[in-house]
Amino acid sequence: MTTNSKHIRSIMGTKSVADSTGKEDGQKASKDDEEEEVIRCLCGLLNDEGLMIQCDKCMVWQHFDCIGLPYDKEPDHYICELCKPREVAEEIKMTPQPKYAQPGQTYYLCLTREDGTRVKMGDCAYLPRTQEGSNTPTIVPSNTNGHSTHIIFRVEQLWKNDKGERFAFGHHFLRPHETHHTPSRKFFQNELFRGPFYEIIRLDLIIGFCCVMDLYTYCKGRPKNFKEEDIYICEYRLDKTAHLFHPISKNKFPICTKSYAFNKFDKKIIPKRDYSPHYVPEHYKRGYGGRPTWKCNRDKTDENVQQHEPNKKWLNKQEAALKRMRQSLAGKRNALKNNNNRQQKQKRVNAISQGLLDKLPGKQRR
Repeated sequence: MTTNSKHIRSIMGTKSVADSTGKEDGQKASKDDEEEEVIRCLCGLLNDEGLMIQCDKCMVWQHFDCIGLPYDKEPDHYICELCKPREVAEEIKMTPQPKYAQPGQTYYLCLTREDGTRVKMGDCAYLPRTQEGSNTPTIVPSNTNGHSTHIIFRVEQLWKNDKGERFAFGHHFLRPHETHHTPSRKFFQNELFRGPFYEIIRLDLIIGFCCVMDLYTYCKGRPKNFKEEDIYICEYRLDKTAHLFHPISKNKFPICTKSYAFNKFDKKIIPKRDYSPHYVPEHYKRGYGGRPTWKCNRDKTDENVQQHEPNKKWLNKQEAALKRMRQSLAGKRNALKNNNNRQQKQKRVNAISQGLLDKLPGKQRR
């Protein structure tokens, strides 16, 4: 039966059995249902958006726009290009073309380079890093060590101009050492951050592909056709100054977690962050929050405690004796000051009395 069940579900408002976002909706689909609803379209994208049709023979789903079927003329029987071999387009145009398309530009869902490499919207690619003072990119051999120096780029748009030149537009990802952060911040071994920098590149600059996943999906399993060293985690985006970290609320290009495209773990893993992406002083590693070592270095053994206790008691006694001495000196100083004040007052009173006696007639000075 070729009736488009996905289109009917979208009209009726019923949720699809297969959820490409990787989030649990409370009801898990059975393995049989997952195998039945396989998306294998000419565009290479695994999303179930728009109107789709199912092959009567192999039961795979394809987009109407990608295979060139009009919406109002759904065939009674449909056979895909593999079950009925025929020539199909390798580069799938966007239908309709976006409003932001410039004159002379044609936007695509996927493009194929001259060497046969296919690039799709949402792909994450390795780009060579340009050396300072040079306009030519530095090509590093495509291996694990080389990939650690490459730029990671997310393809968001693809187009060709009138000359047939292929371009991609997207944003960069930054590694931990490329951000501004406190030394106490921890990172995953393969963590990336979505950068605020967007760029237009030529497709011939792409030297390899990788996969950037959210943490939830990363803990569930791994997408097929990717090596472990080419898989990264991204949970945060950065501002223009690369100082502030903001959580990414919605992934624009989610990973398909269906069984035909994703290998799930028997049990979810729990990755841990550490200080490995950068150098950290020892006192940060000990968990003292960045306080200097001389303030944090506390000996907790019984021997050290016993060695330091007599010194503390002796210091306490010395401080108490010094305090008593200061109080005694302060008391003597106050007493001497009071005695001097008393003598001065007595002299003043005697002087006044003598002056009055001198003014009385017939009184002789004693």
